[in-house]
Amino acid sequence: MRPEDAFAQELEEIKAVLAEAKIAAARDDFPTFCEYAMVDDQGRGWDFAPHQYEWSALMDDPGIELLEMVGPRGCAKSTTLQSRCSWEIGRNPNLCIKYVCGNDSKATDRLNFFRRNLTINQRYRKVFPHIRPADLADWNKHKLTVVRSAAAGLQDATIEASSVGSGGTGGRCHLLVLDDVIDSTDALNTPSLMARTK
Repeated sequence: MRPEDAFAQELEEIKAVLAEAKIAAARDDFPTFCEYAMVDDQGRGWDFAPHQYEWSALMDDPGIELLEMVGPRGCAKSTTLQSRCSWEIGRNPNLCIKYVCGNDSKATDRLNFFRRNLTINQRYRKVFPHIRPADLADWNKHKLTVVRSAAAGLQDATIEASSVGSGGTGGRCHLLVLDDVIDSTDALNTPSLMARTK
């Protein structure tokens, strides 16, 4: 083998080892997961921002049971929350997540994010190859369920997305996310809805 061929082969082996190390790190570290598996609205990989590192540290703190994330429009609050839920599902498919938004349209959009990432995001599939739909026939615009070891003991969906005003029937919930539950238009035009939402 020529020296340059040996060098090229060794370089490819190093790249493969580094890629596997990155995938393994993404399973255990949320910011690494986002930078490896998630893309922005332009299809580019994430650069986790300083405020997202702060949010991640707060979400990892076992002493914090309730976290309110406040920030200006466009600072990736929803995307961070959705990505965190996707990561948590990969780490524990037995979770039941309730994802509540201000209206059904937003809830459907949020659920579509999960649907796309759990089924067609190839990098997500490399990090969490065990995550796959329990039965696509049961997936609808409000909920989806992945294959899980506790399936016989769990009747609730992996993720259920709904509007804050919908008449939910309850059910098991390990993680509750309230994302944009107050629509700015409703807050200005019908302030009585704010009291109802609270």
